[in-house]
Amino acid sequence: MHKHQGMTTSNMVLSIFIATIVVVMLLVTIKKNSIQNLQSQERKDALQGVLVAIKHVNDRVLPQQNALASGIQERSIEGIPITMMNGQLRANRTALSNGLDLAYIVSRTHHSTFQNWQVLDVPHHISHPVKVKIQQFQAPDNCHLIYSEAGVADKKQGVKYLVIDHGC
Repeated sequence: MHKHQGMTTSNMVLSIFIATIVVVMLLVTIKKNSIQNLQSQERKDALQGVLVAIKHVNDRVLPQQNALASGIQERSIEGIPITMMNGQLRANRTALSNGLDLAYIVSRTHHSTFQNWQVLDVPHHISHPVKVKIQQFQAPDNCHLIYSEAGVADKKQGVKYLVIDHGC
């Protein structure tokens, strides 16, 4: 009898099939990681874009006389109703959305709405400025912007921005 050395055709086909599966699985894993990294970077960039737009409205678009204003004010600028606390945008969905609409009208480069964003109230003490959490829908919890109003009616302070993007 003849001893058969080496691989039979069926063993060779099986080995090639298993190797192909392993390579495909590696490629899928690599592609999945790169897609997740891309999504993460897109979320971070979107947060930065919203931050820049809000800062632009607070620092450049709102008329200079608002810097001297105190308390809650409502003004119409370019036909858009803007609600402010101490001359800066209020921390609520309507004020921020209208502020971004105003930034869009003035510069024609920013997003015009908060369409893909949620604005959630952040618990605060009545003597502290109102805060909101601005986050894209379906973004991870640690991928958002915290916006704080410019003080309270009887105590002015600067607007505060806190970007949390370590989990985007």
